[in-house]
Amino acid sequence: MSASTAYADQNNPTLQNALAEVRSSVENFINIKDDDSLEVGAKDLKKFEASKNMLQKIVNLGLLEVGTFKKELNDSAIEDLVTNDYTFDAAEAHDTLVNTLTYYSAYFTSTGERIENLKTYSETQSLAHDLKIWRMQIFNPGIERIIGLKLVLRNKNIIKITKSRFEKILIDLKKLKNAKLITFDALQASINGAAANINSAEALDTEATALIIKILKTSAVTENRDKNVEKNIPTDFQKINNLVGQSFIKIKDTYKKFIETNELVKKMMGII
Repeated sequence: MSASTAYADQNNPTLQNALAEVRSSVENFINIKDDDSLEVGAKDLKKFEASKNMLQKIVNLGLLEVGTFKKELNDSAIEDLVTNDYTFDAAEAHDTLVNTLTYYSAYFTSTGERIENLKTYSETQSLAHDLKIWRMQIFNPGIERIIGLKLVLRNKNIIKITKSRFEKILIDLKKLKNAKLITFDALQASINGAAANINSAEALDTEATALIIKILKTSAVTENRDKNVEKNIPTDFQKINNLVGQSFIKIKDTYKKFIETNELVKKMMGII
């Protein structure tokens, strides 16, 4: 399963069903191909029909993926990618990604029409090869840019929520201190640890943001050129995924510090 399918498949019954149909069609084709009990003529016909059906299922899945990512993109606030790079245009980046998805949709639609006109098994093999190469070199890298964008934006929101929570905790702790119910000495390590984790998460977020902006700017530059150059645009998807993953770990550790602080406060107040 590609990164695009895995991401879009999350909690999406329609895509899950389409993916199940692709897998079923592939299994059916393999079973026919490996069935030595069939006569040559009958086997060739079944292979042809099964391969056509498999290709159509793959195209249907692709169209659903594109539709899912269009919605994801329209729900994304690219302007939230705060940056000091004044050459980055969020609206242009959004339009470029929308145009890319429109091209992908048109490609899948035209491929579906080609499938209807296939006459021989060798033709289905040729089209299957073309579709596989196109997905690997063009479709997947383009979709990974959108996934990378969504990951960065989601991470920013998580950090924002965590910082807001931390600020509220500090306000509550100061109120308790002023009321002489607690002292900060025993809490300092936990508080400092939470602050350090948030700072680390923000640093990782800054790195991920710079990377996705670089990728989106490169996409904008190449948008109006031959779509085959798409394969030459680095997606750095794995690097973005790793940065966001590391940031999330820091946020998880921050919440552990919140819990630790809460337990210490309860002890000081004699609640536990």
